[in-house]
Amino acid sequence: MGKERIFTTLPTRAIGDTSLTALDLRCLAVIALHDGMSAVSGKGAGCFAKNMTLAAEARTDPTNFSKSLSRLIHAGYVSREPQLMDKRRFTLRVQYPPADSWRDDQQSPPQYPHPGAEIVGEPANPKPEIVGDGESENGSFSKGIGRDYISLNEELHFEESREINSDKLRAFGFSEIDPPEGGLGRESLRALMPRNFDTLPSAAQVAKIETAFAALGRDANRIDDTERSELCNLLFNIEDAFAGEPFAYQAQRLLVEMDRY
Repeated sequence: MGKERIFTTLPTRAIGDTSLTALDLRCLAVIALHDGMSAVSGKGAGCFAKNMTLAAEARTDPTNFSKSLSRLIHAGYVSREPQLMDKRRFTLRVQYPPADSWRDDQQSPPQYPHPGAEIVGEPANPKPEIVGDGESENGSFSKGIGRDYISLNEELHFEESREINSDKLRAFGFSEIDPPEGGLGRESLRALMPRNFDTLPSAAQVAKIETAFAALGRDANRIDDTERSELCNLLFNIEDAFAGEPFAYQAQRLLVEMDRY
């Protein structure tokens, strides 16, 4: 049994990469934990755990992990290569290119001419305005209608806030806050597949999904969201269970096309 690891190491450029989501960072951290910096040391087996295992450790589902992994590979944070002893399996390695390295020196902050004027957290205005306390003396913002104001320390219930803002939204041409997308104007992919689809072998299921997807012009935006998520989960499970088989590569390609992110 290998030695337990109590920390993981991420590429330094990931710290300031605003294109990465919180899930991306969790997935990158989990992969890095198993990888053990094998790309830097030049030895080690890398991360060879199944996606299902890595997804559970990152506290997500396999489909979302697969999407996050694709983003990390595309951004150059992770490489994926077939294993030497079993070409059906893959090894993941976190990349730490020297060009992305940061300096580790910590320079002292500059000295201000008036040290007392730059105290973190001290208000710049000697008479700070109390938000929501009647009309402010300096003519800045004050709440007009109490029910339309949401303080920093409290939140209105979502449904309540929808009612409050509905009149304002209609004035700007909107009918409601954040209208749901799922299924609006979307088509059913299953309607284009045989009724016995769920009982077909995995290879046949992939082929039927491919045919139906092509009938919709290979446009993932036309598929009902709930149905698309269900079929993407199926494709991911087929890809993971039959890695190395031709129809598994077909499932992987379809998953990339259909999973919008």
